[in-house]
Amino acid sequence: MRKVYYVFPKIQYPVILRWTATVVVELIVFGMIVKMMTQYSSGRHNDMAIYMQFAVFIAVILIFSLINLWLSTRLTHRFVGPLVQVQRVLNQARHGNYSVRVSLRSNDCLHEFAAEVNLLLQGLEDSRGILRELHASFDVPAGADCNRIKQTMAHNNGKQNTTTPENQKQCIKEAGA
Repeated sequence: MRKVYYVFPKIQYPVILRWTATVVVELIVFGMIVKMMTQYSSGRHNDMAIYMQFAVFIAVILIFSLINLWLSTRLTHRFVGPLVQVQRVLNQARHGNYSVRVSLRSNDCLHEFAAEVNLLLQGLEDSRGILRELHASFDVPAGADCNRIKQTMAHNNGKQNTTTPENQKQCIKEAGA
């Protein structure tokens, strides 16, 4: 089976292009520094020129490493930040708060994912409202035994051919009595 590396190109391509452009610019700058150093050290003593080139190369590598560290931190923050926000919202939803929504900054990634999570939470909130309305429409006494309600409804449904909401309410009232 062939692996798919570009699972979300809309996000992956810009990141790959930025990273590649940064590395290319760093290589060009590094090449220009090497050329300048060879021209500068051509008239100097050989050992001193080698040490000077080595020191400049180490300094350039350290500077480029810091640039790459800053860039990778910034890029990963655009992914990890939204994931942390989604995790917080889902944790609140797991505890029964379906009114929370994922809110991302404009320059963050994963807006489509956040929108899907928000739609899911909206659906759960709507379903919960419908269940509350249904529950409120039946006067189920506190502490009513669900099995007893089912048995009473089945017994009464066997006696009656038509089941109306009034009949169901009566069955529930009988079960709670």
